[in-house]
Amino acid sequence: MIETITHAWKQLGSHLGQLITYYTKPLTSGLVISVLSDATRSRADLIAENALLRQQLIILRRQVKRCVGYLFDPRLFQGAIKPPR
Repeated sequence: MIETITHAWKQLGSHLGQLITYYTKPLTSGLVISVLSDATRSRADLIAENALLRQQLIILRRQVKRCVGYLFDPRLFQGAIKPPR
């Protein structure tokens, strides 16, 4: 009984892995076909896609950790360079 359940579970995992691979694999159409399909799209479609891509970039930039800019500001080191009065 346990072997049957284990075997079914492994088959399910294998099948799910194949499905994920199938649906996440990029299309292998050629460059010419891609260019032709983009050339036939309407201006509104291209503007909408551009807006979505810009939104994704905005979200991506929010998630990227940046170093703090004031650590490298040369004005902070002016006090260390000036001789005392």
